[in-house]
Amino acid sequence: MNKKGQTLVVFILLIPLFLLVAAFIVDKGYMVYKNIEMKNVTKDIIRIHLNKKELKDEEIIDIYKKNDIPTTKLNINIKEDKITISNTYYVDSIFGKIVNLSNYEVSCKVTGFLKDNKVVFE
Repeated sequence: MNKKGQTLVVFILLIPLFLLVAAFIVDKGYMVYKNIEMKNVTKDIIRIHLNKKELKDEEIIDIYKKNDIPTTKLNINIKEDKITISNTYYVDSIFGKIVNLSNYEVSCKVTGFLKDNKVVFE
């Protein structure tokens, strides 16, 4: 009995499933990358603000823009020796449109303060 035809049919039926899983992994990886990028930029801004000089809101926005991070939902809160920065934006999905998912939300909220001349993040 020749089973080559059966194997080919099963393989052809499973190709779309493998492609969907691969597309989901690529999309999720891109979203995680963007989230890590925004957290690192936010932490760098807090370090600069606390260690070297106090940054103005416009300077913080410029740093985000230089790193291609939108600032439409940026919130900066400075109280005494603490600074809290939260930001949210949406990243277009590369393959999510296949399953009716057009974008992903990327958000972070980081609070930093000085303790023993070291920057501590919450």
